[in-house]
Amino acid sequence: MKYLIALLLAGCSLFGFAQAVEDYLKGTDDPILPPGKAATRNTFFTNAEFTYGNKFYYHDFYDQLPATKTISPGNAPHWLGINALGTLALGTSFQLPVLVSWSYMLPYRIKINDSIEPKLSGYTVGIPLMGKDLLKSNNADLLVIGGLNAGRLKMSGDERVQSRNPFVSTKLLVMPRIRLARFILSCMAEYSIDISSRKWRQLYSSPIYSVTPRAFSQTGLTLSAGVGFWFNKKK
Repeated sequence: MKYLIALLLAGCSLFGFAQAVEDYLKGTDDPILPPGKAATRNTFFTNAEFTYGNKFYYHDFYDQLPATKTISPGNAPHWLGINALGTLALGTSFQLPVLVSWSYMLPYRIKINDSIEPKLSGYTVGIPLMGKDLLKSNNADLLVIGGLNAGRLKMSGDERVQSRNPFVSTKLLVMPRIRLARFILSCMAEYSIDISSRKWRQLYSSPIYSVTPRAFSQTGLTLSAGVGFWFNKKK
């Protein structure tokens, strides 16, 4: 079922990407730029945001990572991130909306058994396949974005369980934003579906013995807030 949902998300993302290209060729404003401002060949990233939030996983991990069905921000892993938004110009007549994100999971201690308590940390890089602003306003946005995430979780702090769990996922993101002069306030809800292997990979052989962590899917919901700014003043 998860692969079917992932396929549907990818299909919607590709459809939105094609629609964005069609809108641009018809002369429609780029959805990532301020309304009424046309993209130019020199335009690349027009604004950036710093984000902070929590991720809630669809599948629990050793009964310690908060799941989407029991959302509780107090004990969920914390993520810090950066979003860069703008337009990528390819030649003189073809431009694409861009939202690139990078986020880092702060170390989060879990208990594998009575004697092994490693820390989880990791990173995620996100790229878009489509982007659309549903509001026609100079001071507010409602961005709906589909794309892909890639990254990994790493388990460290105990040589018996040094492992990593790389992943690739499809995502659907909703981001309302308001503009205050050159500043931006935003919140974000992103649901991603892990379409890669759930297995952990050992970083190196332990001189004592090694423990293989349980398989873990990184499908989940990320809720975050952001503060950003425009690089140039809007005209």
